[in-house]
Amino acid sequence: MTPELPRKFFPQSNQTYLSYFFHIHHLNRKWWFDENGDKLPRNMDTHFMLMTSELSEAMEAFRKNKKDDHLPQFDGVVVELADFLIRLADNVIGYDWKIQFNDFNHLWESHLPVPAKIWYLNKELVYFYEMMDNEEAEPDALLGDIFHNTLLLMSQFTLDPWEIIYQKLIYNYTRADHSYAARAQPDGKKF
Repeated sequence: MTPELPRKFFPQSNQTYLSYFFHIHHLNRKWWFDENGDKLPRNMDTHFMLMTSELSEAMEAFRKNKKDDHLPQFDGVVVELADFLIRLADNVIGYDWKIQFNDFNHLWESHLPVPAKIWYLNKELVYFYEMMDNEEAEPDALLGDIFHNTLLLMSQFTLDPWEIIYQKLIYNYTRADHSYAARAQPDGKKF
């Protein structure tokens, strides 16, 4: 089987955003299916915690003004935010969450400092999680706002956040510790 490295295209509309998300989910299929193609047990709470951890790592990279360990040509904060968006996109498809990109109601004010924006993303993610059990709530617009706000924050550090997402997808796809064999080791990533 030939490797299917990430395609380089950048979404411009709702439809292409979802196409991009499906592509990201396909690239992450080994976290959802075993080597035989059988669905792995998934836990949404764990996936939310993994998204939150990416935001914590973004905050720490910003606090220490660090370059990324894996993609040292980029600031660590933007690579961690790219990881957050990759996880978010993967979960949107994996859990069939609805997402709306065209009505941004919860956008932050541009003067907020970076730590406040990262906290805001985490707060909105928790709010989205809580809204999922409320049949009267409409979390799909909030999820779109989270995605859009993350792109806005990344844009503060780079002219092209999509390029960083693309580079991180390639890195993740080819890294040894994401293989089935590495994950089966006692110290391997289990989820």
